[in-house]
Amino acid sequence: MDKAMKRPENVNLSLLTYVCFTFLGYFIIGLSLSVLPIFINKNLGFSLLIAGLVISLQYVSTFF
Repeated sequence: MDKAMKRPENVNLSLLTYVCFTFLGYFIIGLSLSVLPIFINKNLGFSLLIAGLVISLQYVSTFF
């Protein structure tokens, strides 16, 4: 019975690792969502409407 309920030695370390990687993933997605419209409009020369559509598609793609 003791072996079935054995917990990891350092629960805080495993929890902190999980939280850090989750934060890093959301942070990277958030950075691209903030930079992409400026890049599409200024560097590629597309209109703000196209930039908004691209951001909308990227936002929807994060759900899949």
